[in-house]
Amino acid sequence: MFDDVCLMITGGTGSFGNAVVRRFLDSNVREIRIFSRDEKKQDDMRKLYRSDKIKFFLGDVRSRDSLSDAMHGVDFVFHAAALKQVPSCEFFPLEAVHTNVLGTANTIDAAHRSGVKRMICLSTDKAVYPINAMGTSKAMMEKVATGKARAIDPDRMTICCTRYGNVMASRGSVIPLFVRQIQAGEPRRCWSCLTSPIIRSTFSAPAMARRSTKPCSRARNWRNRSIWANITAFPPTCAT
Repeated sequence: MFDDVCLMITGGTGSFGNAVVRRFLDSNVREIRIFSRDEKKQDDMRKLYRSDKIKFFLGDVRSRDSLSDAMHGVDFVFHAAALKQVPSCEFFPLEAVHTNVLGTANTIDAAHRSGVKRMICLSTDKAVYPINAMGTSKAMMEKVATGKARAIDPDRMTICCTRYGNVMASRGSVIPLFVRQIQAGEPRRCWSCLTSPIIRSTFSAPAMARRSTKPCSRARNWRNRSIWANITAFPPTCAT
């Protein structure tokens, strides 16, 4: 289903975007579009992959115009752009709303107008029974996707969500912190960063990319339902 198609990844310079690029770079995908607001990371990716298949678009999901400009001719969208750091969202909750909630609405609207066939919205296990601003904003993102899916003709566009947990060694995760502390000769200090004796499940970035591409083949819009079933979810016990 990915032969001769154009993929677009919002927030594509992050760990997920790099994993998707590595997964599809040598496939029959026609074009991979990286949409993000970080010009430095875009330049780093351009130098790293050196592929004509990858196109870079500078923009922000808060801007409908920049999204519309980037989506012409796109078949599938992976919506990964988000504010994901729990402390940052806790201190600046309205910023989380603007990016995670309203930014998702902008992305879905732009995708619908541009004739995108399928859109995968990346959520988090923290959206289950949320107790912090980041989880709440992601739960609202899912509600936005649900509402949009009900209003869109499923023959024109399919919207679905997938949740995943912690991603090993991703940007901002605890593993790079442990590595830096061990390299600095402070192996004992790294254990002081643990706030709970419970070890949560983690994924590698390639595994995350594989899981997130599966909904493309089996997702559908659910209309007139109180619960949207197109969510690959972790059990509530994994929520923080």
